[in-house]
Amino acid sequence: MILTPNPVNANIFTFHDGKFTTEMSDLPKSFEISRVYDDAWDGGFAIINHETGNVCVFRLESIDHDPEGDIEGWQFSCIKPTRLTHLKALIIND
Repeated sequence: MILTPNPVNANIFTFHDGKFTTEMSDLPKSFEISRVYDDAWDGGFAIINHETGNVCVFRLESIDHDPEGDIEGWQFSCIKPTRLTHLKALIIND
């Protein structure tokens, strides 16, 4: 079963070409990556659009590193609802 972590507001993100993007420092202090499945520890988070009430759950897909190995950002894919699985999210490590 897919869990729904405490969602963050979509207004924190810039949306372009099917991808939500934000910098880590723009996320609320309460933001955290948490489990998105009840039977596995796949990490993720949720975004809510307060205008529509829609909530999309995103799962961590990959971590981007620079040539020195430092984390540049985290890439996520929508897993719920299935009609929105084309959506992506990027959190930039600033």
